[in-house]
Amino acid sequence: MEDNQTNEQVAIEERIILLEEKVEKLNLLNRYTQMQDEWDKSITRIVLVVIFTYAFVVLFMYFLGVKNPLLNALLPAGAYILSTRTIPYFKKIWIRSYLDAESKLKEETEPKANIPKATSST
Repeated sequence: MEDNQTNEQVAIEERIILLEEKVEKLNLLNRYTQMQDEWDKSITRIVLVVIFTYAFVVLFMYFLGVKNPLLNALLPAGAYILSTRTIPYFKKIWIRSYLDAESKLKEETEPKANIPKATSST
């Protein structure tokens, strides 16, 4: 009997260890996802993309024979900066309108309960 309880305790402890490992892996995955989101919004990423875009466009325009490639390459780099600074604003507006429309649709499709009004008995 005691041997059976010991086996059960060992099995429970092993399951607890496995669950703790899974929770730790989920926490690491969650942290990685958070860091990815932070990287996508970071000024470092934006600056790097602007630099690489500018350099690539300068080279491209140079080989095409465009006059003043250093000046003309500012346009796409500037457009990227403008889009990264304004798109989050429009994203918030879109999300808000989407959620509003979704809640209105939910209100229209949910059945309404007929709850009688309380009457005072005084």
